[in-house]
Amino acid sequence: NTISRWVATEILVASNETKADVLGHWIKVEEHLFQLDNFNGLMAVHAGLNFHEITRLKPIWKDLSERKLKKFAAVEDLMSSEHNFKNYRNRLTQTKPPFIPFQSRVLGDLTSLEQMVTFTEDGSVNFHKLTEIGQILKLIELAQSAVYDLKEDS
Repeated sequence: NTISRWVATEILVASNETKADVLGHWIKVEEHLFQLDNFNGLMAVHAGLNFHEITRLKPIWKDLSERKLKKFAAVEDLMSSEHNFKNYRNRLTQTKPPFIPFQSRVLGDLTSLEQMVTFTEDGSVNFHKLTEIGQILKLIELAQSAVYDLKEDS
């Protein structure tokens, strides 16, 4: 992902004196994306912070405030892939527009559903498959039904 590589690169090219500040900045960006329910952007930034080249910078992580570490841990928990992204999926069901779903999960779910048979052996329609596809399309439509009311900082 281009954004993930960009996040990691920005941290790695920073001077040793500013690496912790740059890392803290990206955690703040995560916080804003979290507040906006922009799960796709959130996962892109979070993936960049989880690159091995970044996580191995232990002294830099130790320089972060407890608050920033807690914010990072909250995103880590939300976007965890455990149990098929259970925490993210639970949060998504409670989220009202505007929001941006995690596209990789949407596409992965559609791909999995496409692998299922459309018709059963007796020729009847697999309504479970079609209902699940309909739910995903409904989610996409819901996500596109509202716009963000963002104000420019003065």
